[in-house]
Amino acid sequence: MFIPVNMNRYLTLLIITISFIGCQSILSNPESEQITDWGERSASLKSSDSLIEGTTYLSVYSQVYGLKRDIVHELTSIITIRNTSRKDRVYVKSAELYKANGSFIRDYLRHPIFIEPMETLELVIFRKEGLNIEEHEEGNFIFEWAARKADSKPHFEAVMISTRGKHGLAFTTTGVEVIN
Repeated sequence: MFIPVNMNRYLTLLIITISFIGCQSILSNPESEQITDWGERSASLKSSDSLIEGTTYLSVYSQVYGLKRDIVHELTSIITIRNTSRKDRVYVKSAELYKANGSFIRDYLRHPIFIEPMETLELVIFRKEGLNIEEHEEGNFIFEWAARKADSKPHFEAVMISTRGKHGLAFTTTGVEVIN
């Protein structure tokens, strides 16, 4: 099929415009913002449940330097909590955020929550909201969790992203189990 050159340009421009508008509506949709109460996921844990308990550390960043120290990229952080078990629920008892100096900022959970088998939950900290930490500083998440079996431990990961103009920046960090 032959399409005139000018028509090709118009079609390309139309496709790019529609794609951009579609992405913008998803990103600016207030319903896409993560609710951290998760009241419908409330779980009451009893000592008789015979659960294995653990602690996981996850680093997150609110800003990173560009090529020069005077260029700073503010980051949106997406923290994922994944249940890697095919059969059992896992439980997250707390999601505490600390400054790099060790001072407590907040607990993102008001009560323990459950995560269904193979399910992933997200906690999004938008760039405009920030981590409430000092400029150019990292944050430290400590997650307290419980699982039925040792091989059903939850997986914690953070993706930090930033976009400016035509450029984007993204990187990840992975949770590390901490022995208390």
